[in-house]
Amino acid sequence: MKIIEKVLFHLYRYSLRRLLPAVKPVLYHGIPTGMDHKALDRVFPTYKQLYEDIPLYESTLISAITSMVHPRDRVTTVGAGHGTTLVFAANSAGPDGQIVCYEASASAIKNSIRTIDRNNLSGRVDFIHAVVGKALSIYGKGLSHNVIDAADLEPCDVLELDCEGAELHILQELSIRPRIILVETHGVYGATTSDVAAQLQQMGYIVTDLGPAEPRILEKCAKWDLKILKADRADSTTA
Repeated sequence: MKIIEKVLFHLYRYSLRRLLPAVKPVLYHGIPTGMDHKALDRVFPTYKQLYEDIPLYESTLISAITSMVHPRDRVTTVGAGHGTTLVFAANSAGPDGQIVCYEASASAIKNSIRTIDRNNLSGRVDFIHAVVGKALSIYGKGLSHNVIDAADLEPCDVLELDCEGAELHILQELSIRPRIILVETHGVYGATTSDVAAQLQQMGYIVTDLGPAEPRILEKCAKWDLKILKADRADSTTA
């Protein structure tokens, strides 16, 4: 049965689904993303898992962003994902803030731009198609060969790292000292929570473990060591 479902999955995804009209946007954390539900998605349960609404998507990171990003902040993000966290960062920073996102995948940038546009934030996020530090676990198509040293990142108020294991290397090479650093750790890819926390402390930050990156999938987070760390610069007066 699994083999049959897998065959149907590929046939649907790469042929029929592309011809079907969009029904409505997929919602992540309650906001429309650049992805769409299609008319026959419910007929193919194996496919639905890829494009289903996720009410609590990235809930820990999003909660940290909404509380830590202030109006007029400059926010730098490494890793676009689906653009969801960028929407919350842009809303928190306001029209006078600046959001810069480094992303290695052209397809992820395209999807994130659609997410930004659908949330009435067109032009509020600047995308840079590049790898920061090391190319480790990168998803999507159209991968960039442009590599930017972490030491060359521009100053910012808040730095968000969600880059599938590259976060430890980036922190080790980082020359700027943002007010806040938010990191999604990926022990499964070698960037363990303990190592990332130790590196942040060595850099002069007060580190708070905010818990599992995705509380909706606690077992996976525990197995893969996926957590969100908040780092406050020790000399900052901002909590």
